[in-house]
Amino acid sequence: MLRLSASFSLLYPPSLPPSVSHPRPRRLRALVFAASASPSASPSARSLRLLEWGKVCRAVASFAGTAHGREATKKQLWAVENVSYDRSRKLLRETEAAVRLLGSSGGALDFSGLDTVAVESAINCVSGGSVIKGQEAMAVVSLMLFVESLQVTIRAAMKQDEDSHNLLLPLTETILDAVVSKPLVKSIQDVIDDDGSVKDTASPELRRYRDQVQALESRLCQLMDKLIRNADNEASLK
Repeated sequence: MLRLSASFSLLYPPSLPPSVSHPRPRRLRALVFAASASPSASPSARSLRLLEWGKVCRAVASFAGTAHGREATKKQLWAVENVSYDRSRKLLRETEAAVRLLGSSGGALDFSGLDTVAVESAINCVSGGSVIKGQEAMAVVSLMLFVESLQVTIRAAMKQDEDSHNLLLPLTETILDAVVSKPLVKSIQDVIDDDGSVKDTASPELRRYRDQVQALESRLCQLMDKLIRNADNEASLK
């Protein structure tokens, strides 16, 4: 009801005495027109547009460390009118838990090093039966190692005191229940280098072929040096 009254009060301002002139700013007129231009939208949605909720969503999402985090933040913020009271309470508890975790970790939680786009590409490739790239495989490793480190941080923070334990409980379902496959991490690290290139130890055949390539490159360099020296000698004799 409050949102409806606020919306209508902005759309239809009270009449003013004839002797007083208060021209409406152009920006406000544009916002009112944009908010009323979609008759199919709900009153709350029109109110959000009038209040430039999109800019608020983009500003909050800019603090997310990953591309998918920014998109998920904007999507959830835009869905605010469809969130129930119980869901809002749950999200608030998760937010309080995240704030407490950030304070207890000393700013060690940095998501910017995660390449979620490469992780999504790897998942799609594996789901379709395709071979993933080396950089995509290392992105998956980075994500799993980060989750493992985050779990350790949460468990350590929960052991500080009873208040921290109770406050961080909302994060247990989403983070502590995640399973990190250490054998998968090790198998990827054994064959893929940090830069995404395949290691020589990936297979005996690969090592043999690379040794042959290196031998041919060495012989080619020696041959080029010899040709250059011969050309220099002929030029000096002339």
